[in-house]
Amino acid sequence: LGEDQSDRILVVGDSVTWQSRAWVVKALGGGDEVDLEAISGKRTDELLDGAEEGVSHHPRSGIFMPGYNDVLQNRVNEAALPQMMDLAAQVPCSVWLLIPDKGVYDPKIAQAWNQRVRDEAEGYPNVHVVDDWARLVDGSQQYALVKTEDGVHPNDLGRKAVAEVMAKSLQRECPD
Repeated sequence: LGEDQSDRILVVGDSVTWQSRAWVVKALGGGDEVDLEAISGKRTDELLDGAEEGVSHHPRSGIFMPGYNDVLQNRVNEAALPQMMDLAAQVPCSVWLLIPDKGVYDPKIAQAWNQRVRDEAEGYPNVHVVDDWARLVDGSQQYALVKTEDGVHPNDLGRKAVAEVMAKSLQRECPD
């Protein structure tokens, strides 16, 4: 590890991440090592300040899963993806999780978001875009991992699954 680099893991997301926080912190080793910058109801542009604060602590790795609110509000083209991707790229190794096509939103909007994430990540070899969470939700029985009330937020099983996916994808993509 470099002198300026800590053992911290930065996690950036919205309500899906926030609702899974206890499981996420536990799956990533717990305690002070996990910097969770997740706020319910916030779009990517509204999460930039927290992400910037997290990056300022020189984490060794990062996990990013914003976008649900951008998709729900049909603001894929207006999303602050370039700025958030720049922050993810400032972390030595980041994993960016795509969001599922299945949800209360139009799957075409989610697909457009995911494609924009892939496009923005090009040129950043240390930002690894993964579809582990998206594939898990899209491949599961309807409402197996998300609440029937909204089709977006994780249920009890889903919160644990979010954490496991985050931890496993981080271990795979950022093994150091």
